[in-house]
Amino acid sequence: TEFIHAYMGSKYLQDHMRLNKVVFLGVPVEESLSDQLKYRYHLVNKSTDKNFHQLFLEMKNWQLNYPVEIYNLMGSEEGSKTTDGAVPHIQSEMLKSLVKAHPSIRYHQKVYPKTTHFQLHHRTKILNNIANILWGRN
Repeated sequence: TEFIHAYMGSKYLQDHMRLNKVVFLGVPVEESLSDQLKYRYHLVNKSTDKNFHQLFLEMKNWQLNYPVEIYNLMGSEEGSKTTDGAVPHIQSEMLKSLVKAHPSIRYHQKVYPKTTHFQLHHRTKILNNIANILWGRN
């Protein structure tokens, strides 16, 4: 989360660092909503997370003039369809709301079943998938 906050909050970074592909691994961009909720865009209005609202405004005002691909990769611990054990899916899925305003952003989302937050960052298969996203033919 720190990266996207730093990038969106800095005109200098936006001017000097072009994003082509960005991979998020179980990143909570919104932390006030109930973990039992299913993603819906209108939840933006229900959020009480100040950092999320700041990021929402920064993304809305982002003068993006090139294509960007954003990959939101999440885990789903065994027996659960709503969390990786550390980050509820709704907290990561709200990333969709942030990028919705930009037609030049292609958003991809994948949930790895039977994968905890720790495993999301350490499984060889997932790391290889990330390498393929960033440097392979995608």
